[in-house]
Amino acid sequence: MPDILTVYAASQPDKPAVIDDRPGGPVTRWTYAEFEAEANRLAHTLLSLGVTPGQNVIWCGPNSAHVMAAISAIRKVGAVNVPLNYRLTPDEALHVIGHCDAAVAYVDAEHAPMFAALRDRLDRLRHVVVFGGPPPAGADPGWMLGEDVVAAAPAGPPGMSAGSGGAGSMIYTSGTTGKPKGAVRS
Repeated sequence: MPDILTVYAASQPDKPAVIDDRPGGPVTRWTYAEFEAEANRLAHTLLSLGVTPGQNVIWCGPNSAHVMAAISAIRKVGAVNVPLNYRLTPDEALHVIGHCDAAVAYVDAEHAPMFAALRDRLDRLRHVVVFGGPPPAGADPGWMLGEDVVAAAPAGPPGMSAGSGGAGSMIYTSGTTGKPKGAVRS
């Protein structure tokens, strides 16, 4: 089955797909072709970092064009989207990150310092890719990567069929009866 974003990008490449006009930031406007290219670059980056179908990939940040690209990229490689609430305390985030067993995280630069501060306690998270700004000063450059890694990746489709092993998404409950628990949605 073809990827739905790829279909839209091929049939209406110049049509507006994403408009991100968060207060205090520049307006981002992507056509379907630009959205597809950004999602494909991130998909190639995830594959180069060893993400395989069925693996969990965290994304963390407020709604943005980059988050939309992450959701599509993770789907394109057949991995599982795991949204991490950026309002969590470091201890709450540590629980979710450790529990979901994610291989890679895609994180807004505003929230990357929390990941950098937790580095020594995130033994299973192999890489963090930061978007929307540079990684925090002093972050391990082999572990926390910048947007340049994604920008250098190919813009063409990753050559996998969407959903080739991925479960869709894993959302975490509020934890009202204890620690939050992951609920997988296919």
